[in-house]
Amino acid sequence: MIVPPAESFVADLPTSCVAVHGQGEAAVATFRAWQAMHAMARTLMLIDMARPLVTAAAIAQAEAIADWLSAQPGEMVTDIMTSVDYAAWLCRTEEAGSVGALERGLLALPLVMVTHLGGIDAGRDWQAVLPGDEEVRPLGFAEALDGEGAVSIRIGAEGPRFEGSGMMFRPRTFLPLDIELYPTASVRELCRLHKVPDGGYRDTDPAGAAHGLLGALSLLADVWPDSLLDLAAFVKGIAAIETGTGSIFSASSASIPGAILVTIRAETMPEIVAECLVHEMSHVKLDALWAVHPLLDNGPEAIYRHPWRSDDRPMRGVLLGAHAFLNVGEMARRGCQGPHRQRFAGYFERLKTEVGIAMATLEAHARFTPAGQAVHADMVRTFDAWFRP
Repeated sequence: MIVPPAESFVADLPTSCVAVHGQGEAAVATFRAWQAMHAMARTLMLIDMARPLVTAAAIAQAEAIADWLSAQPGEMVTDIMTSVDYAAWLCRTEEAGSVGALERGLLALPLVMVTHLGGIDAGRDWQAVLPGDEEVRPLGFAEALDGEGAVSIRIGAEGPRFEGSGMMFRPRTFLPLDIELYPTASVRELCRLHKVPDGGYRDTDPAGAAHGLLGALSLLADVWPDSLLDLAAFVKGIAAIETGTGSIFSASSASIPGAILVTIRAETMPEIVAECLVHEMSHVKLDALWAVHPLLDNGPEAIYRHPWRSDDRPMRGVLLGAHAFLNVGEMARRGCQGPHRQRFAGYFERLKTEVGIAMATLEAHARFTPAGQAVHADMVRTFDAWFRP
């Protein structure tokens, strides 16, 4: 993975966009372009690493796609590279545990890029493999293609045509802000982050998920409209669940950038769903930065405490908690100033104390890298503003 020098890295990175939501269109666009640049570098390194290990046909197709991508306008490259479809494909293929899985991952790339194949090479007989194994199965269009095995893709005037044994299409479901609704079976990385609650869980029906998300978005539009720009840019997919016990939780993972797991039930209050969105969006952005450049020099030893967990945590866990709840607190602070003040007043006062405890631990014990120092400075500025008249 390519890591730029620390001084240029910090100078070029819009850390305010990472630290706190709602910093404006330019900060969001710059950060997404930065993500795309590193995704392109990772793609080229992956192809180069796979070259002596997999078939020449798999390499040739991947190289054709990479060459086309590198020649496209920056905005198009950014949109493709930061999509959940592409980002998850890249992570899963990088993490493939065997040569066979790596090859299946590379051979799934034409399915991830299917809407662009005509522009890349309309005359090519694209050969793809839809893997049956979860290890490298891609999301997006490929997830909607039900089946597994070899797929031949030919580009005609009407678009791509597919030839494969037993392939069937299932409709993809999109929620407000063009956020895709994923079945939990598709996003195993998110489901593994939580112990299955007593009573288990099931996928929320699409209408219920749309209703819950719309209520949260409406609330955010009232209390923190600038945060919706970040939400549209960084959260591209949701796996919505209901639990048998009514417990509420959410999750995100650096292994599937841009997708989150969130509990949404018919009776879930909009501020709870909004909190989950704001919280997990914080993790999505911080994970994207951390994947390229560490923010801390602290080791992995779990010897610190923060207010949101009862067990000892490594310093990374303290930073993740402080960062996410700082953003939740900013939502609550703004909510206290308008017609929704009754929803947020007591919660904001509690978060001022809790975030303060975590921030004090960071101040006393965190050993920040240069990039970490920049993010922390923006966090401190936001936290300090909570106590000004």
